[in-house]
Amino acid sequence: MRSTVGVIAARLALAIGVAGCTGKGADAGPPRTVSITMERTPCYGSCPVYRIDLDGSGKVSYEGRGFVKERGRREVTVPAAEVQALAKEIESAGYFTFRDHYPPNATDNPTVITSVSIDGKTKRIEHNLSARSAPAALEALYRRIDEVAGSRQWVGDSPTPRPGEKGGGPDTAP
Repeated sequence: MRSTVGVIAARLALAIGVAGCTGKGADAGPPRTVSITMERTPCYGSCPVYRIDLDGSGKVSYEGRGFVKERGRREVTVPAAEVQALAKEIESAGYFTFRDHYPPNATDNPTVITSVSIDGKTKRIEHNLSARSAPAALEALYRRIDEVAGSRQWVGDSPTPRPGEKGGGPDTAP
């Protein structure tokens, strides 16, 4: 009888220990405070001009300015877990160790300005896409931010100029 109780207690302890290692216990914790912003600026062509803001609760704000499918402001909510996972990807990529500015090697490319704040740690990077010194991980992060935000629904696949748009910049038409 004693050995049966001992075996059951050992199995129960093992089951509790394994359940604690699934990542749902120790890692879960409260959601982190996250704010991610990405702004794409004009170029001398038809580059999309827009801004995306995401927060840790899953709120996404979009503002289309030029050479995009949808202009103006839009808001949606994505799963908070996706934004939290994106924040981890950004940290893992070394975002907080990258330089603050990657200047142009040519003058006709757009700039991408990102700002990330995770639990009070904040970093802003201004990256002209012609800069040869920027880490490749930055452009991969831009794609992930667009993916998580779902910006393709507003930006479109291949933006075309609208009346009044010149040189890739935003216009003043409604």
